Amino acid sequence: MVAHGYEWGEAGLRSFAETYGVLERITTIEPAVTGCSKARTPGRSKRRPGASPLLFSEFLMSLAAFVSLEDISSELPPYTEQVIGVPMDAPLQAAYKRLEEDIKDAIQQHHMNHSVVSVGLNALLLYPDHPGTSEIFTATITLPKRNAGNDS
Repeated sequence: MVAHGYEWGEAGLRSFAETYGVLERITTIEPAVTGCSKARTPGRSKRRPGASPLLFSEFLMSLAAFVSLEDISSELPPYTEQVIGVPMDAPLQAAYKRLEEDIKDAIQQHHMNHSVVSVGLNALLLYPDHPGTSEIFTATITLPKRNAGNDS
């Protein structure tokens, strides 16, 4: 960085941030007493997250390698994927069974309402990884209103 003219310390950091960083310039405009003119107060700068594309082109481009998976796939070991089931321990299995029964009851109570089935299925899928996290199992169910004259 010194070779590019940036010195050590706050001055070099400020200069580097102005060139390659993202700065937010804040200027407050307050109307004068008459309301006709725009009086400006001195602005201030604030560093924000981000970087200029110049940073990449000037410092990183010579160090980067652009490859695709096709370029290196012949050198990679063969890929295999297998699912290994892990049995639940006794306390988790007992809690899961209670949840499963509660969901079955809710589905029967709400006459196979799709929202209940969906929430129940998601709860059963998530529970082994997040036991005791009740907020993932709550849902508001609104049943359609029945017409008083159309009881069929």
